[in-house]
Amino acid sequence: MALDQPGQSEKMTRILTLGNYVFTSIFAAEAILKIIAMAPAKYLKNGWNIFDLSIVTISVVELGLANVKGLSVLRSFRLVSNYNKILVIFFLNILLSYVYLNWRNLGKH
Repeated sequence: MALDQPGQSEKMTRILTLGNYVFTSIFAAEAILKIIAMAPAKYLKNGWNIFDLSIVTISVVELGLANVKGLSVLRSFRLVSNYNKILVIFFLNILLSYVYLNWRNLGKH
């Protein structure tokens, strides 16, 4: 996504295009599976799910309009879709650190 640059080799363009298809497919499959598992009404009640679905929709539209110049900027929106996942991992790390420290301190008393 961020590797796209003017004057790049044909091989690099093919690799980036393949990566674009692979990641779009993965994110689309995730959205579809979540919609099936949660039911559409419940899925659409969560703001993050709506956001992820909009990113997947933009990505699929971008693939459909791949030959139109200037739409590669749409790929950067996919980076933002992982923001909520990064936050969960960050706060889980903090929580586990506190649990570990408290567990260690229990043995000292």
